[in-house]
Amino acid sequence: MNFNITILLQGNIKDRRLSNIMTDLVEIDMKTKINAIAQKHGRLALKWIHENLEHFNPWQDNELSMEGVQSLAELAIVFTRISKNNFLWKALYPESDIKKEWFQYLKQQLTLPAVA
Repeated sequence: MNFNITILLQGNIKDRRLSNIMTDLVEIDMKTKINAIAQKHGRLALKWIHENLEHFNPWQDNELSMEGVQSLAELAIVFTRISKNNFLWKALYPESDIKKEWFQYLKQQLTLPAVA
């Protein structure tokens, strides 16, 4: 930080460019760290959802439930959003190909006459 302040106080055009480059590098570093944190949390969220797919069921106690329909709809939204970029599936959940499993689950649930 002292280096940046010294450069700014000198007022030289080259020094300002160097200062801008350094600022850009700090911003890039922060974005990289933020992206890494977001990716980690995204992985954890997808892992939890994948391990708990049965909770995204429109049927509760053998009855169609509005809460269940809402949770299934939210799962469908997450699936659709991530599916717009296939890279996200691999980046967020590299251990397996859960996209096919989610698709089959959603297809099974959404083709039920009571839900469709």
